[in-house]
Amino acid sequence: MIRSGQWSRWTPEDDETLIALADLPVAEQARALGRTHGQVTSRRQLLRAAGRIPPGVAGRPWTPEEEQVVLDLIDQPLAVTAERLGRSAGAVSFKRHILRERRPGVARTIGRDNA
Repeated sequence: MIRSGQWSRWTPEDDETLIALADLPVAEQARALGRTHGQVTSRRQLLRAAGRIPPGVAGRPWTPEEEQVVLDLIDQPLAVTAERLGRSAGAVSFKRHILRERRPGVARTIGRDNA
């Protein structure tokens, strides 16, 4: 039940749940809380600024298998790769950048990442 399109205050219980789920991808946090990706991202920023979520907590670490999927789908739109991995387009874009830096032979023909 996503609360998209309707405004709903964050409760202390919502905040505690979000803090407990801080290591998960934002998409999973949003599903668990019945909120949109944007709502969760905004709330995470507020909780981080208040010192309730440590600065280093940014989601789950990348596995070698996920990195390989990013490389395999390097010519696909970001949204396709993000959906396949259950990660944000921003996370995939950053990982593409990192992988290109590590592996100079990785295609650079797509210019700015296509969203």
